Amino acid sequence: MATKIWIGDAQDIAQVDTFTVGGTIEVGDEFSVKIGNRTITAVATTTVVDTTVADIITALEGASIYPEFYGLIITNTTATTTGTFTITYPAGASYTATASTTESGGGAADLQTFTKVTTTTATGSAWWDNADNWDTGTVPVNTDDVIIANSARSITEGLDQSAVTLTSLKILQSFTGHIGLPEFAATSVGSYEEYRDKYLQIHASDLEIGEGPGTGSGRIRIDNLTTEIDVIVHNTGDRAETNVPSVLWKGTHIANTMTINKGFVGIAFYPGEAAALASLKQTYRTKPKTDTDVVVGNGVTQLTTVAKNGGTLQLSTSTTVMVLAGLGTTTVLGGTHTAVIIYSGTMYYQSSGTITSLTVAGPNSVADFGRDLRLRTITDTYMFAGGTLLDPEKTITYTNDAYIRCTMAEVTLNLGTDFRLGIA
Repeated sequence: MATKIWIGDAQDIAQVDTFTVGGTIEVGDEFSVKIGNRTITAVATTTVVDTTVADIITALEGASIYPEFYGLIITNTTATTTGTFTITYPAGASYTATASTTESGGGAADLQTFTKVTTTTATGSAWWDNADNWDTGTVPVNTDDVIIANSARSITEGLDQSAVTLTSLKILQSFTGHIGLPEFAATSVGSYEEYRDKYLQIHASDLEIGEGPGTGSGRIRIDNLTTEIDVIVHNTGDRAETNVPSVLWKGTHIANTMTINKGFVGIAFYPGEAAALASLKQTYRTKPKTDTDVVVGNGVTQLTTVAKNGGTLQLSTSTTVMVLAGLGTTTVLGGTHTAVIIYSGTMYYQSSGTITSLTVAGPNSVADFGRDLRLRTITDTYMFAGGTLLDPEKTITYTNDAYIRCTMAEVTLNLGTDFRLGIA
């Protein structure tokens, strides 16, 4: 076991791909280069190989208006090697281009060929897997402790570290670079949907983010895969992207735990992502209402316990026990919930899922069902002095009688109009 510190000192080397046209070409044969979700196709106007190469290059140069193809350096090398050209990509990132050829109209190729070989592999200061980026001169391996601090050098490449299990990963608040890639890559001519790895995929037993002084990072994307992990978010930087949390996290072990003290955090934030948590604790440092802003996506397959005493929570999955206290709001957008206890703060219930037991427990505790008109069921309802229950459109079916554990004057009820009140 060793401690390894990120320094990001590797030299940037640009990727170079060599494309080769060969075989017997027929007029009308199609030659395509695909980067991301964009495909550029040139149609052969002659049977001459080097002329076809020139036609492909012309098509690719014209494609510079598209963000996937912006900034490429395309070099015709047919003078030295028949039928070839190269693409040199902007340094600092890896690229995946594919070459294909078909007959006119898209049928399978017969005698022509079109291939691609990466002759220079990209690497540099953004690569996790480049040894020059670590203070020990070696890439982290199993049982290592990793510290990322005092650096603005982003980690955006070599992110698939799924074969590595760290003892701990600490990302201090003094790290101001990014870890991972955004959903859309930006260029001077627009953006495109990112096709490369967007998360750092790595196993670890402990993950800490945002400890210590500094402005922090606006983008940290971590996928802790299947290993049980304890996650603590002390703080984050401001969001790098509007409406996207600064920290995006995934991990599917059912015993995972997460504590969030301050910052912007998303758990299985994007559609199609998956995560699981045994417990989620959300608190605050100095500002109970605003220190934390947390989004839990509907891809969270298990969330056993939520304990919240501040901040904003948006929840789109089921829970077993949800205890809400302190200032701030909780918006429930989906799932069913076995036990919900509100000591203070406001819960906006915008789900059609059943609540087995709802307790509105004290002063300044609000359960508001008025924002969503779908029907839902509450099995057991308990109201205590100072509690508020709002259902102006009568969307709730109460399986059992509601228990008012105080005088009627001590609670606030808006249950719509024209209803029958049973007293026992």
